[in-house]
Amino acid sequence: MLRLYYARRPDTETAALTARLPAWRRETLERLKNEDARRSSLGAGLLWRRVMEENGLDPDAPVRRLGAGKPVFAGGGACFSLSHSGELCLCALSDGPVGADIQKPRPAKLSIARRFCADERAYLESLPAAEQNDALMALWARKEAWVKAMSRERMLALDEYSVLAGGAPWLFTDFRVEDCFGSVCAATRAAAPERLEI
Repeated sequence: MLRLYYARRPDTETAALTARLPAWRRETLERLKNEDARRSSLGAGLLWRRVMEENGLDPDAPVRRLGAGKPVFAGGGACFSLSHSGELCLCALSDGPVGADIQKPRPAKLSIARRFCADERAYLESLPAAEQNDALMALWARKEAWVKAMSRERMLALDEYSVLAGGAPWLFTDFRVEDCFGSVCAATRAAAPERLEI
């Protein structure tokens, strides 16, 4: 099983919406000071709750964080991954390790790819200048999805694995949602993301 969902974040943060979050997600929200970041985190938490309910899972089940910060169900079972960028939030749900990421297009310098593997840098540099920024955003979403799928007790570096090669055991499903680039890393491919109202 690998399911992918997205939603638009709330326009405002209210006490009623915050009260719907599970405890582990409220703790995340409370650490944030920036209003934009808080709305995105709130949206991701609300989407997570909705995805759990949609799939017959307990949204109040205990969640713990691994050494690298990855949230997992304390009792094991289903795996999930959250992401948000701009107005959109993303949640992947799987029966095995999964990582998902979404990136709103923004101007970025190609120099950021110095943290990538050599073949990934070469790929980006080989593209016409007009295509490099979008390719960088798509590649960044893949890198983040892989890091989220794989990181357990330590955060992995972006140059530890080339996401261009892909292949078993890790498959990438790349997609576009509205204007955002997204990717999911798992043992199986995902269908297109389904929109949910939160």
